[in-house]
Amino acid sequence: METKKRQEYSPEFRTEILEMVANGRSPSDICREYGMSPVTINNWRRGSKDPRHKPYQTEEQAEMSRLKAENHRLKMELDILKKAMAIVSKT
Repeated sequence: METKKRQEYSPEFRTEILEMVANGRSPSDICREYGMSPVTINNWRRGSKDPRHKPYQTEEQAEMSRLKAENHRLKMELDILKKAMAIVSKT
């Protein structure tokens, strides 16, 4: 079985493609034109720091993401407080 060599794309090319999507071009049209997979564009969109490039989220998904981030922050704060209490109780 022959394996396919993974295509490498420059950061400038990725930015150009993401700008096309942000300006309203369909990812499937871009994929046909450039001979790439739609999964590749979606991965680039997820990894982008620019909010214009993020894939569409429902309200529930956005709320879930917000709550997960808040939960993570609260767990970190609790760990810090536990460590501080351990230090204070030793003295």
